[in-house]
Amino acid sequence: MKKYVKYFWYVMRHKWYVMIECFKYGIYWRGIIHDFSKFRPSEFFPYANHFFGDGIKDKSELSPFNFAWMLHQKRNDHHWQWWCLMLNADESSWVFSMSRSALLEMVADWKGAQKAIHGKVDLMKWYDAHKDLMAFAPETKMELQILLAYEIAGGKRYTWE
Repeated sequence: MKKYVKYFWYVMRHKWYVMIECFKYGIYWRGIIHDFSKFRPSEFFPYANHFFGDGIKDKSELSPFNFAWMLHQKRNDHHWQWWCLMLNADESSWVFSMSRSALLEMVADWKGAQKAIHGKVDLMKWYDAHKDLMAFAPETKMELQILLAYEIAGGKRYTWE
């Protein structure tokens, strides 16, 4: 039971930080409903067991956590994976352009996760370590790079016109 309470409070803390960032971007509703799917049993229990369980992590590709993570990505368009369509087993895929609101929520999510886990945000360090693992349409990648440039330019916030 303790692991479920710990995970619940982690999600609430994460949602709080993401909501603050979303409000700064003017995407209020997205900030309010961010990650509600994490409270569904199909995500909540595997996540809690993975992060706050007995320390034994199922490393198999078909683990309950990996399945829950896939569900979460496909339920929430603020994940870049939501915008990818795998066409066949030889890894052919299409990557669609993200909506601006999804892109803004994604960056707010990155910042909120860092704040909830580490107590601080180093957005560019995180992005540099993960950028080669993500797939973005060219237009989305350009918008993301502009947004990140504004984020690190003296703490100024960028708002879309």
